[in-house]
Amino acid sequence: MTEQDRSSFYSPLSAFVPAFAAVPPLRFQPKRFRGRHAVAGECAKCGHDLQATRKALELSLPLHHPIASSIAFETFIIESRPPIGQVIRWLEAMSSEDPVKLAEFAEQRAKAGGYRDALAAVNRAISLNPTEAVRRRLDAVGRQVDVKAAAGAKVFLARMGKEGGRSWIDEFLAYRDEFEFAPGAGEVMKRLNALRAEHEGPATRLMGEAREAFGAGRREEGLAKYREMLEKYYAASGYRNVKRWVEGGK
Repeated sequence: MTEQDRSSFYSPLSAFVPAFAAVPPLRFQPKRFRGRHAVAGECAKCGHDLQATRKALELSLPLHHPIASSIAFETFIIESRPPIGQVIRWLEAMSSEDPVKLAEFAEQRAKAGGYRDALAAVNRAISLNPTEAVRRRLDAVGRQVDVKAAAGAKVFLARMGKEGGRSWIDEFLAYRDEFEFAPGAGEVMKRLNALRAEHEGPATRLMGEAREAFGAGRREEGLAKYREMLEKYYAASGYRNVKRWVEGGK
């Protein structure tokens, strides 16, 4: 890994953009909120209400917890939807100011296949000026993640060039969840982002038309708009949400 790659790879977690979750209006998803009960939970580091953090993500509100305001945490919550206890443990680990603890967390998560968590922990630990011994441990985790990222990128770059339509997108999004910020994923992420730039506008238009149809009681028309968006503009940022809504019959 070059020094330039390493610098990019270990950018501080605080540089991540604030997380906002793109979810449909509540009136179109009653099943998701039916029977849900609030569970108390606070961050041990700052006392932040973590249940409020999870609700904020689900309702597209800005976050106020310093570690929660990250892409890594956004994916952790929105995609995995973990129990609040697991959310607390994640935030406690990631808000630690001890590079040794962060290195341990990174190693554990990499061993378990949680590469995005491992990468986020490495990034944060590096920003805390660890000792040389700890830095070597962090570098080892970084290399482990990047090797896997590069191998996956090679596969998906080939598939993007050969396969038409959205046959590869679901598998790619699962790959992106883990390796988006690894240097080895750089080229394939550029390819995805270029395609997303083409798809985003038309997808947004179709989603708006679908919402209008649902609001007017034209459910089948709304679903048809969503399905068209999935087939034609699968690289758009709303793809996963729309796919969930269609599969749920909303």
